Amino acid sequence: MAKNAEIKTGFFMISRLGPLLAIFLLAFACAALSQESNADLLSPRLIRLRSEIQKDNTEKINKFWEEIGRKGTPMIETNLSDSNYCWVTFLWNDSTHTIRNVLVKLWHRIVFSHQSLLDNAKMVRLENSNIWYKTFRFKKDTRVSYQLSPNDDMIAIRGYSDQERWRKKAGGFIADPLNPKKYTALDGESSILELPGAPDGGWTYRNENIKHGKIDSSEFISKILGNKRDIWVYLPSGYTKEKKYNLMVFLDGQPTGYSDIPAVNILDNLIAEKKIAPVIALFIGNATGFRNTELSYNEAFANFISEEVVPKFLSRYSITTDPSKNIIVGASLGGNEAALVAFRNPHLFGNVLTQSAGFMYRQKNIPFPFQPGDFQEYNFPETEWFTGLIRDHKKISLRFRIDVGLFEDISWEEDHPRFGSPSLLLATRHLRDILKVKGYSVSYNEYSGGHEHLNWQYSLADGLIWLSH
Repeated sequence: MAKNAEIKTGFFMISRLGPLLAIFLLAFACAALSQESNADLLSPRLIRLRSEIQKDNTEKINKFWEEIGRKGTPMIETNLSDSNYCWVTFLWNDSTHTIRNVLVKLWHRIVFSHQSLLDNAKMVRLENSNIWYKTFRFKKDTRVSYQLSPNDDMIAIRGYSDQERWRKKAGGFIADPLNPKKYTALDGESSILELPGAPDGGWTYRNENIKHGKIDSSEFISKILGNKRDIWVYLPSGYTKEKKYNLMVFLDGQPTGYSDIPAVNILDNLIAEKKIAPVIALFIGNATGFRNTELSYNEAFANFISEEVVPKFLSRYSITTDPSKNIIVGASLGGNEAALVAFRNPHLFGNVLTQSAGFMYRQKNIPFPFQPGDFQEYNFPETEWFTGLIRDHKKISLRFRIDVGLFEDISWEEDHPRFGSPSLLLATRHLRDILKVKGYSVSYNEYSGGHEHLNWQYSLADGLIWLSH
């Protein structure tokens, strides 16, 4: 209403300039108003459909849904203004006419941490239709998981402490019923958006035409940490004690790999294709209930790896003691700890691979004590602890492979106070820059995706290959 009033007032003011000029300017202003009201409608296909739809005309709408049924969702269209991007439109068929809203939950739970993100992820209904949609612009190499939340309460949840609210919220999340590509994520079955330029995942599958390594498992009791866990050992096909093998240590271990990544398949394939030399890999499981504390720059855990785990398996298997051949790997918090373990033990590891590590954290991952209005800069805690460690110490013989997602540029939890922590993406870039200034050898990879093993599994092989040569 206010915008229309401005247009009328403007028309009165310019009417003295002549009726033709007044009519022209009024038409221009109305066109601008119309474009603003439809600014969220970016999909070229939906723009065409909107122009075709008449009131109560279901034929065009039914044909549209038939087309979508054949092609699947989301709807992907080329962005003609920039060949590096695509229009991606998420859709919902409101055949029952019971929908108030549909939320597009892109990877993880980050959209629920900020009300503005939540509002921006909400679908709108195409007028005179049963079509709900939300169009985003993504880089053409994007791969990301998502869920839909019909009739969401649209209330943001800060942080992760209120687990009861999260469980209630996640109960409404579902996979996209029109997308055949599925994925098991934190909040259950999800769907996959995979654009044409997304990295190839050819190393992750189990190849029945090659020889496979053997997996042994054992319970490991730690005196240093005072707890126990499972450790899985990967022995390559043809393992013999007559030969020395390179060592790979994976944190967040499990029987098939680490962090829900089929690392065993990847190792089998890379060895078979001679991309890496045969290796012995240790997959370090987590002690029940201790992951967050043990993998948050924990010096005791670093000692556990160097003083208990590695010596035991060096005595049991034929493993090289040349650190330049050995790699430690971790994702998320595991990436933090892998970097610390390698830095504290250059006599064991000359290579570290981190994937979406939380380099924005302090050494102890606890909440910030101050908020922006407190004006208490004294004794203010510094973040990016590991970057400071690299900055303040002399260079050691250690090579870094670092993976991070471009979607990891928003705080997961509270709004940060002044001088607080940067996002995971920015903190990782800071570390990259400090490493290069200090003269470290760094392979740095940013991918178009989020904080999830859906992406990590596709870059793991590249990192292992680079560090192995």
